[in-house]
Amino acid sequence: MKNKKLLSADEQPNMMVYINTTPLIDVMLVLLIMLIITIPIRLHSVNLDLPADDAEEVSNSKKYVEISINKFGQVKVDNRLIQDKNELKIILKDMASNTPNQNIFINSHAESNYGDIASVIFEARKVGIQEIGFIGIERF
Repeated sequence: MKNKKLLSADEQPNMMVYINTTPLIDVMLVLLIMLIITIPIRLHSVNLDLPADDAEEVSNSKKYVEISINKFGQVKVDNRLIQDKNELKIILKDMASNTPNQNIFINSHAESNYGDIASVIFEARKVGIQEIGFIGIERF
């Protein structure tokens, strides 16, 4: 059994002294973050020797037709005013028979009637035109 020594009033017990490491860890983390931020981006790039561009330019053989619909319901095919729906049907049928996989783009006014747009889409699908796009839909 150990002998326990009684201390007098003026004696101090032996204290265990530890270094507080929390501020040291904080400083080290800040330095690590600064080091990571200041590493140049160039070190992460890879130099590649790309082959020369010897390919011929591919021509876009698909011609597209723009169909415009204004807010009054008037339809234009490539800036040519269409008088009635029968004329539109004839033009769409000619386009579908002359050019396979014909593309049409519909450019409609923001205030145009949805029924006018839907009728153009319906007629195009009826004659076999399947590739229909819309121009300027970001303004809606």
